[in-house]
Amino acid sequence: MLYEPYETEISQGVLSSVLAALKSPSCLLGGWAVYLTVNTAFYARHGRNYIGSRDIDLGFHLDADASCNEINTSDFASALRILESQQFELISYRLLKHYDVQTRNPLSREEARKKHSHEMFALYVDLIVDNIPKPARETVGFTPIDEPLLSYVFERNAAVLSKILGASILLPFPEILIATKVRSILTREEGHKRIKDLADIYALAWYAGVQIVELRKRLESILRRDETQAVFNQMNAGDFTKAAQATSVESDEIRQVLTAIMS
Repeated sequence: MLYEPYETEISQGVLSSVLAALKSPSCLLGGWAVYLTVNTAFYARHGRNYIGSRDIDLGFHLDADASCNEINTSDFASALRILESQQFELISYRLLKHYDVQTRNPLSREEARKKHSHEMFALYVDLIVDNIPKPARETVGFTPIDEPLLSYVFERNAAVLSKILGASILLPFPEILIATKVRSILTREEGHKRIKDLADIYALAWYAGVQIVELRKRLESILRRDETQAVFNQMNAGDFTKAAQATSVESDEIRQVLTAIMS
């Protein structure tokens, strides 16, 4: 199990509070987007839910030439203010909050400093933009993460408008999510997040409702072949085994699906 149930429950509560306060639909990325895309089909086959998520990734549109005022009045800045009001701490370009493992209660910065790592867990929220305007850093105090693939969502409508947790949200098409996972793996070191990325690629390829041949064709239209090949070349038997353990799916099935979509 990659995450404890209480971790995903707390994460979902934070996600719900942010989405409810935004004026227009933002784009959900990362593990929660994968979960919402594949879970119905995954549950129908296996009788259990797909892996939830702990960290939260939200995508926003900002014009490349946006002014300080336009940034300040954007949903990106609104989400930042909501999270800061909930005592999330800005660490570089990420927002972080610790929770006590036993009580499930949030910890202040001072309380977290007095705890051992095994006594708490960290919840990160990443606010991701398609463009970084020049005044971004001086306006919000940091340079946000940029994901050029978000242009497919905001400029080419490569997303489905869905209702989750009582709010409207944009869920990118599966090939967009796979592409973000491929690029993420290329920059990750060994660890559970890398395995989660591999599991998510498998799940999107097999349970997103698009035939693999068609999905591969779509993926090749937005991602260079050498990027997918580089990830595929990194995979080994241990990766398939760990991804199988995370999803409770046979490792041979995961290997075959990943081979079909990436080799």
